[in-house]
Amino acid sequence: MIYEKLSPALAALMFEYVRFPEATAASVNGTRPQSLTVSAAGLPETTVFVYCDKDAEFEDLPGVRVISGKGEIRTAKVELEKISDLSEHGG
Repeated sequence: MIYEKLSPALAALMFEYVRFPEATAASVNGTRPQSLTVSAAGLPETTVFVYCDKDAEFEDLPGVRVISGKGEIRTAKVELEKISDLSEHGG
């Protein structure tokens, strides 16, 4: 995971998730600075801004649903288990 690519709130959430995955998954309640929801697969997920190349493609990343398809700043729903994959994406 490339922590330098994460916002402070997302980096703190990921640190907590990696250290205490059961506690994070059990506390999906929106009280955190980086709120959590549950994905269709039943996993904790969060909404993030993605700063990327304007033509970047993310279809190859399961667990990452990019909401806006074009542009240098997009929003995405990302399962916490896939944040690392997204942070390491070349686009």
